[in-house]
This record gives sequence, structure tokens and C-alpha cells, in this order.
Amino acid sequence: MFSIPAVTWTLTTVLLLSASYHFLQATRSRQLTDQVNQSLHAIMHVLMAAMLWNLAPSTMLAQIAVLTGAALW
Repeated sequence: MFSIPAVTWTLTTVLLLSASYHFLQATRSRQLTDQVNQSLHAIMHVLMAAMLWNLAPSTMLAQIAVLTGAALW
């Protein structure tokens, strides 16, 4: 996406580290709502990382469905 690979790699790293954090928080939580919220945040971070590498166009409809469901949640 970006013409400078360092920017793409940096953003990818930040997004995947954030996703890992949210997945960890989801596994540690005891409340269902917290688990769902943290899991949805993690999925959104992974999808944003995929968008940086143009991996997302083939799954555009699935992304829309997941993100719409997350927004409605």
C-alpha cells in the first residue's frame, strides 16, 4: 500500500502486536461481553494488517460482514 516498505512493516508489526494483546485479554477475561469485545478488536487489527498488504480484496464480503457484526455488537 505504501511506497516505503518500512512504513508498511512498522504498521503491520504494531497492528499484529495489538491484535495479540487483545487476544490475550480475551482469553484472560471471565465475562462473555469482555471476551467478545476483545476478540472483535483483535480481528479488526488483523483485518487492518491484511489491508496493508492487499490481502483483503479477496475477502471483502467477509470483512464487511464481520465488521458490520462488530459495529452492531
